[in-house]
Amino acid sequence: MNVKMKLEDLSLEELAYIVSFYFGDQSDTHRLTSTRTRVERMDICSGCEHYQKITESDTDDEELIGKSTCTECGCILDYKVEEIMQICPEDKWGPSKKDWLENVYPLMKEFIEEKGTNPLEW
Repeated sequence: MNVKMKLEDLSLEELAYIVSFYFGDQSDTHRLTSTRTRVERMDICSGCEHYQKITESDTDDEELIGKSTCTECGCILDYKVEEIMQICPEDKWGPSKKDWLENVYPLMKEFIEEKGTNPLEW
């Protein structure tokens, strides 16, 4: 299982970066987890009492039929398990530190080296 990241482990500069990066005009590819993390998360979810497959009787949206949902948070799990910073509402899994270090941290470091550590100067 992945090690969970806690916000209190991050510096103020890292937190400021996360806010600007995730709410700014950035590509979505850096937000994605590895295939291994996705499979681990979905395995956990599929064994949970809140896991439910979406059927034709649940929705008119053909794109959602056959996908999985969490009845606790209402998220479409097929999408939720892909994002690095997502968490399970039952605290069964959280952000992927490994994926974070491989995918987001290098971009964050480059961004801070280029723009500085003061978000007011970005």
